[in-house]
Amino acid sequence: MTLFMSKRQLKDLDNTIQQIKNPSKEQVISWLRHKGQAGRKDYLILSGSTKEEMANNLITKGFSKRDFKTTLQRVQRHIDHIRKEAHMIPLKEDIDGVEIRYKGLNLKTNGK
Repeated sequence: MTLFMSKRQLKDLDNTIQQIKNPSKEQVISWLRHKGQAGRKDYLILSGSTKEEMANNLITKGFSKRDFKTTLQRVQRHIDHIRKEAHMIPLKEDIDGVEIRYKGLNLKTNGK
């Protein structure tokens, strides 16, 4: 299956840090140029949501019509896409959600 997501641009990490420091309302297209379900996932990552919370949100808000297990797998692929493949945003997953690591600093994404 081919996924059509945005490709990394030099400003992706800076734009993500700016989004953490000065959050904007959720837009149709995220600061990483994702729209629809992928854009919603970007905002959920910065809210500090766990993967399970993200999957539940996508299903209950109508962004995913798939079952929980499949939606959870898609959430994981999106996290991998942001972290490793296309955007190289250093995400750290933990029990409390997802954090962004920047130059060795943890940037809390859920306001804590």
